[in-house]
Amino acid sequence: MERPARLPCTCQQCRQHPEGFIRQTKQLIKKHRALYPVEPSANVLPIPRAVSPSAASTDGANDWDMDVDVDPELFTFDDLEDDDLKEDDFEDDDFEDDDQWRFRDDFIDLDVGPNEGWAEGELWDDGDALEHMDEEQGMEPRPEAAQLHEQAPPLAGEPFEAVHLPYVLEPGQDLDDRPSLIPRAFLEEPQVRLAYLQAVKSNVYGHLTVQQATENLNSTLDALLVAGALPELPRPVRTLSAAKARLGIDPDLYITQYTLCPVCWKHFTPKQMADLVSSACPVTDCTGILFQESYNKKNQCIRTPYLINPQVSIIESLRRMFMRPGWAKSLKDSRPTEVNQINRNDNEDFVMKDMDDATEWYNSFTNTVRQVGDMGTVRDVPLERLDNAAAPRLTDHRYGLHLTLNADWFGLLDGRPHSAGPIYISINDLPREDRLLQVNTICQSILPGPKEPNPQQLENCLEPAVKEIAILKNGVKMDIHEEDEQGDVFVDLFCLNCDTPALRKFDGVAGHAHDMHPCPYCDTTLLDVNEPAGYDRNNAHDLERQYINSIIRNEARQRGGMVTQIAVFQAEAKTDGVKLPKHQKSKFIDLRSLHNGQVYGLVLAHLQQVYPDLNLIDDHSQAQGTPFWGRKSTTSVSYIRKHGLRYGCASNTRTQADSFAFITRNGARVPVQLHTLLVVTLAGRPPHVCALIRRLSSDENLPDFPWDLFASVLGIHVAYADTFEAFEVVPVSVIDAPLGLIPVHSNTINRDLWVFVSFDHTGAEPEDFYDDDDELQ
Repeated sequence: MERPARLPCTCQQCRQHPEGFIRQTKQLIKKHRALYPVEPSANVLPIPRAVSPSAASTDGANDWDMDVDVDPELFTFDDLEDDDLKEDDFEDDDFEDDDQWRFRDDFIDLDVGPNEGWAEGELWDDGDALEHMDEEQGMEPRPEAAQLHEQAPPLAGEPFEAVHLPYVLEPGQDLDDRPSLIPRAFLEEPQVRLAYLQAVKSNVYGHLTVQQATENLNSTLDALLVAGALPELPRPVRTLSAAKARLGIDPDLYITQYTLCPVCWKHFTPKQMADLVSSACPVTDCTGILFQESYNKKNQCIRTPYLINPQVSIIESLRRMFMRPGWAKSLKDSRPTEVNQINRNDNEDFVMKDMDDATEWYNSFTNTVRQVGDMGTVRDVPLERLDNAAAPRLTDHRYGLHLTLNADWFGLLDGRPHSAGPIYISINDLPREDRLLQVNTICQSILPGPKEPNPQQLENCLEPAVKEIAILKNGVKMDIHEEDEQGDVFVDLFCLNCDTPALRKFDGVAGHAHDMHPCPYCDTTLLDVNEPAGYDRNNAHDLERQYINSIIRNEARQRGGMVTQIAVFQAEAKTDGVKLPKHQKSKFIDLRSLHNGQVYGLVLAHLQQVYPDLNLIDDHSQAQGTPFWGRKSTTSVSYIRKHGLRYGCASNTRTQADSFAFITRNGARVPVQLHTLLVVTLAGRPPHVCALIRRLSSDENLPDFPWDLFASVLGIHVAYADTFEAFEVVPVSVIDAPLGLIPVHSNTINRDLWVFVSFDHTGAEPEDFYDDDDELQ
């Protein structure tokens, strides 16, 4: 098949190519001239404006138009003379409908359908491409789409350019028979409509097969025919699938099965896939194969895609929702009133009950255009800068909807590593009890598997949704149930409800595990996690300090679990390097009930050394000072992590793993049993983590061993088995290293011994799965 002629396009978009242009088909050049205009220049040669052969001048030359500029070296013909082209140099055969697309990097133009192109006998025509595009394809015109491409007048001295919308087809836009907003069955007689409903009901709820339900439908229609009640026009349908379509309840009518490239995930509508010349992905440098071809008995070519992506139109979904009785009235009216005050959160006594009580609810704006600067700075500016007027808020409109977008992946098949990811949208302006109901949720897309998409693949799949949300942000007129006039519907993405990896992909920023991923407040990166500088509190930003302090002030006094979490923040920032478990008990323990009350005295004596300025006293004492409460100041934890290594305790009834460790005392390592790990909270002080320990008993009666001469170097210590000294309380900062315990028997003294060897873990330790059920003996 001969390739259609391609001419250099030097619109504002194509000029960004390193060559300064991209050769495009006549359809794309026509659209680019309207979408991405450039200022005329005296140093370029104009492309001719086409005229029909009947309108050509008598001397064979065509009229010229200075709409688009082209470099003279790019646009040349052998017989070009005196800025004129002869009619013979523009053959009609060169402008056949193009069924291929030119792709460059991330700029992809797929908005080409078989119904587009020039009228018969016309060589070139400028015209308003956006105004008549939908009409040429047999679709409802959307005048609001053209408004989105208006570039706001740039501010003086600011190097910003407008960001253009993805040039793609929205779901269902190129269908020949698009479903109407009002089902066609409501244009038929009631008895026929009732026959449709009975057939569908018997299939869905009566569990009749499609054939049985179709037979019931035909029986009912035949009865109406005998009774003379069957109308001739419109002619009733006699199949179950057609009845569902007439009633508007066939979901396939509203779902577009995009064909995806298995490599880059560029999407193509069914009509676009049918018009492709080959199965190779037309994206530059992409090696993907889109479909496989087979032939049926009628020798018809069947194209089966390797990967599909079902999507629905957000705009059309909202149109159907607004036609539900009472649905529009249930939407919250957020327009400013005495009740809806933007700054009501400034009142300390104001109690928030829903997300619409937040100040951020009123900080979304409409009728804006997005601009990006030379250094990647992004901003939204009003479409019209009249008297420097600010863009209207989303809440200034009666139907200004705040959307939440959620994306997550789940295992589609048991026992097989195959994930699929739905993208669904909820409307936060509905009452809380209604906004997450299935009937009020838009499942915009199902991302295929078997693996989660990378950022480029996700970006390609989101193009239709991004375009529709951008259109809706500037308003779309929709029919409202029980209202005579159409209403202006505006939306904005108010919340992205995703996990961290998906959120980073949606935001288009570096992944959360990227080495150079920065802290949002200071210059600490992920590479600094393993460096002392990453934990330097002097490097902390004031906002970080304010955030932690606000948690302490607002939550610590009311929630015991929050106190433990604060200990995580502050302990990790200290030289101790101690990290507490994620799930902690909030119930205090009675220190006087442990080991005949001696633990309370040990903890009090330890704290008196740690906090001498507090003048702590026994809570039963009458002396002057700060009482240390034995029943409501201390909680227990089942384990801690110090410098990434796990240390357990013997009081854990589930597991006593890692309950032995070396501590440092007077410059020497001493093996001990970690009996209980305690977190003590005192008013005005950060939580203090300490340990109730018992040293292993040893004396001069132990036999000699071959390693005694090098015991201190090798980190070996010998003690009597199951023999301990008295309890002590020490800070966890003295815990030095984990150890390995080797039970042996000495024939010399006829006793069991324990040999302790300094042991360092080299791998990542899993979290203790008994955390929630740990108890003290």
